[in-house]
Formats: sequence, structure tokens, C-alpha cells
Amino acid sequence: MSGKIRMRERDHVLDRKLTTSVVAYVLVFLSLAVSTVPRLTSMTREAIVLRQLSYKQRRSRVIGPLYDGIASVRASLRSGEPVAIVLNPAPRNIGEGLFAGYYLYPRRTKLYFSRAAYNQDASPSRPAAIAYVDTRASAEVRRLSYAEVRAEEIGNDFVIGDARPNAESTSFIVPIVASSDGPAPDVYTTEGVIVNEAGVPSHIAFELFPSRRRTEATLGAGERRTWNDAVYQLFGVNEVGWMRVVADGKVRFQFWFVNHGRRSAASLPPIEHAAARHICLASPPESKLWIVNPNERDVAVSANATNRTVPPMSIVSVPASGETCVESEMPIIAFASWREKGGATNFAWPDKQ
Repeated sequence: MSGKIRMRERDHVLDRKLTTSVVAYVLVFLSLAVSTVPRLTSMTREAIVLRQLSYKQRRSRVIGPLYDGIASVRASLRSGEPVAIVLNPAPRNIGEGLFAGYYLYPRRTKLYFSRAAYNQDASPSRPAAIAYVDTRASAEVRRLSYAEVRAEEIGNDFVIGDARPNAESTSFIVPIVASSDGPAPDVYTTEGVIVNEAGVPSHIAFELFPSRRRTEATLGAGERRTWNDAVYQLFGVNEVGWMRVVADGKVRFQFWFVNHGRRSAASLPPIEHAAARHICLASPPESKLWIVNPNERDVAVSANATNRTVPPMSIVSVPASGETCVESEMPIIAFASWREKGGATNFAWPDKQ
């Protein structure tokens, strides 16, 4: 009798446990249903919509701007044209870079972790076309030239934080200007400022030599204008040369030779005209002597008794060290430059130009 009672008690305990487990399972199922059914419903609707679209339209809808950018790059390439995939910033966006390579197939692609890596690749296999994978703001891929990639990465960054003019004239020469890259991290630009303090607009002509590119700008009364890569922003090229500026009224100005990669800048002196035939200056070992010929004819020049001919409207450089004296048959501009230990560029200018 007592045994039967104990069996009934065990059965009641098992029934209660089973009931509790069933209730728990039901609650878990309902909670999952509540959280997943709307998602499953949304996915079903999305699948129905996607089924009606083409292959490209489906990928554009699912992947978004990243796929659209790759498709745009692919459409801009010639049949079989190889393409460089340049990342910014790497390696954080290597996934997007590999994704781009997958969808650009069967075209040959070459992956570069930075613009500097692309610039320093001197091999014949470096593609001319660039697919720029930029994930700084949002994932996007664009077909850009090297100059456009460089300009985007420099952006609005100035090394000279508060550019102030230090000279005034209606015409002047900037003896060296650059928009070029050396080995990483060297990124050379020319920063500048021009201020029109007059009460009327000033029309200004800019000429880049030796390429003889020309552009014009108008500064309104009291307007101040700055450039952090003057050669590219004014002329749309990456070149090294010198620049002549002519305004129809007096303007105040100042320009600097800048290395963005090393955050260094050297002030360039105001030069109104070349009036020197005899120039002496001193520089440390492994320097460069620069000679600017602003004349429309060849000029014979002697530097420490070594003769050479400088082409018209050109700028040339030769090795220099110590005291250097330049003799010229016509007025020229001469100066020396060298790199400091930290990589900054320094200049030696004659007392008078």
C-alpha cells in the first residue's frame, strides 16, 4: 500500500516537471517567433522583389554603392585593360579591395595598400587605370587619375596654419613651385596666400614655367585667397617649375615650399625680377644649386668655372657643396637647397636677387 502511494507521488512530480518544461519550450518558441517572423516576412518580400530584377539590379540593391562604384569603374575600362586597386585607408578596407577585384574579373588587377605604394611601383606591370577604394566616410569605389587621388588625400590640409602675406607688388616670381611626390612620406606642394586690399577687384594672371601653362583669377575687393597645392589647384597638373604672377593692381602675397608628409615648410622670398649676373651662396654637402632662366633665349652660365647652357624660361639643378658662385651673361635667379636630417627642405638665398 505504501509503495503504491510513493509511486503516485513520483508520477505527480514528473507530471509537474513535464508541464513546466512544455510551458518553457512554448514560451521560448513564442519569443523566437515574435522576433523572427517579422524578419522572415521582410526577407520573403525582399526575395519576391529581387526575383523580378536583373542580375546587376539585384546586386546593386543588396550591396549598394560599393557595387555601383565597381560597375562604373568596369564600364569605364577598355576591354582587357588592367586596373590598379588603390586602398585608403589600408588595411582596414582590404575586404572591399578584394571584393572590387572579384567583380572586376576577368580584367587583371593589382592591389596597392596606399597611393604611395602605387607611386613607388616602377615596374612595367603597374596599371595606368586606378580604381580608388575609399572607406573614410562610406564604402565607395571610383575611377580616378593619380593626380585626383593625390588631391583628395591632401584635401583641405594646410601645413601653414595661419598664412600671412609678407610682401606687396603688382608682379613677382615664385622661384620654385612643386606638386610632386618623393619616396614616402614625402609629398611636396606649394602653399600660398594672396590678399587684394584694394577697394576694387584685382585681375591676376598666373604662368607656370617651363610648361608655359597659364590661368587667371579675379580677387574681389578685400578678398583673401589661399592654396595648399597651388600648382595643381591653379593649373591642374603635378609638376615642378617656377611661377610668374602679374596683377593689374598691388596685392599682398607669400608662398611656401611644403612637405605635407613631414609637416615641414620653408618660406620662399619675394622676387620681383631677375637682376643678377653674379651670385654667390653657401650650402652644405649634397646640396642642389638651382638656376632659373626667366629669359626667352638660352643663357650661358658658369658655376664654379663649370659652364653650361640653361634653356629659355626653364629651371635646372646641379650638385653643389660649400661656396658656389654663378656667373651669367643675362640676369638669372639662383639659390641652393638641401635636406635636413629629419627630411625637411632648407634653402640658401643670395642677399640680393
